[in-house]
Amino acid sequence: MFWYRFRSIVSWAVLLLLTLAALPIGGTLAGFGRRLAGCQPLDAALHGSLTAVVVWLGITLLLGRVYCSIFCPLGIIQEYMAHLGRKHLGTSRRHTRECLALRIEILACFAALGAVFVFFGRKEWLGAFDPYTLYTKAVEAVVLLAKTAFHRQLPSGLAGDFCAAGLILVFFSLALTIAVSILALFKGRIFCNTVCPLGTILSLLGRLAPVRIRIKRAECVNCRRCASHCAAACIHVREKKIEAGCCTLCANCLKDCPKNAIGFGLSLRSAQPAEKQSGEQK
Repeated sequence: MFWYRFRSIVSWAVLLLLTLAALPIGGTLAGFGRRLAGCQPLDAALHGSLTAVVVWLGITLLLGRVYCSIFCPLGIIQEYMAHLGRKHLGTSRRHTRECLALRIEILACFAALGAVFVFFGRKEWLGAFDPYTLYTKAVEAVVLLAKTAFHRQLPSGLAGDFCAAGLILVFFSLALTIAVSILALFKGRIFCNTVCPLGTILSLLGRLAPVRIRIKRAECVNCRRCASHCAAACIHVREKKIEAGCCTLCANCLKDCPKNAIGFGLSLRSAQPAEKQSGEQK
């Protein structure tokens, strides 16, 4: 429960700060948000911030995809939309086996397209692959639309701030953010665990993490509450297994389990074959 509350509070604080950072305002909170934005993985990599990259690499190798549930603005929105879907639309999740080959193929396509953008001097378009940049550009689009509606025309001087390609990226980001949010109402984190290139990279690294959320097989009563509330659809109740590559450590399962049969623990790779054998005997 502690991790769930901690994750909820910190994630919403991060989303607020990153939103303020994207707005054309000043102030202490907005300034802190912009410093926090500089620690985002892609932004840090593009600006040569080796320290931030190494920190995220270390966190992911230790804990898995904690970035996706706490520091990714698009991930935070998807988590909340999935919660709204469960609460008001009655949507329920079931385990969806990850198609790793498809994810890697999509990642390779994004990498090839990114190389094309860099070759033609369109480095800013790499942001179309980054969930943080997509969110900030979506906020910029909302601000632009609000200013245009207020002035009933494109504000003076604003046209010079955006080239045609920049406007396309801004409104593409807004459309994609809205589409991903609506999709999360019904399908949870399907964007994170299928399309998002950063999510795929973190997924590959997160499989090596020794600290994971695990199901205590002896205490699990197969009520399936954890699986039905999992936005990432990564809990296999029959096998009593949580797929580390898809789990974002949101801790919804820890909160919802009536028997406290789910908790943090070290990865026990050597125990997996024995667990499968015992399941086959049953």
